[in-house]
Amino acid sequence: MATPKTIRLFDEISVLHEIIHDNSQIHKLRECIDPYSVPIKRHGILRRAMAQLHYRQHPIDLASLARYLEDHALLDEIGGSSYLQFIADFPSATSLN
Repeated sequence: MATPKTIRLFDEISVLHEIIHDNSQIHKLRECIDPYSVPIKRHGILRRAMAQLHYRQHPIDLASLARYLEDHALLDEIGGSSYLQFIADFPSATSLN
């Protein structure tokens, strides 16, 4: 049985996944948890990076995220490019339909 913590983790990863694949979903960052109160530190870092890329009118894709995180010495802190790829490949609820 899934715990609330497991469900929240799935929800957080799903939102990050959706934004990488469809930048128009950026509004979900504001609708969800404040990036400074996200219990999973690396997800908060990713949310802030996505918000900054959006603010600067840059695409929110794997290359842009990796470059932004590397430029700000945060890539290793989130688990490296392999964690970005994990999020991009994560099955979303829409892909399960």
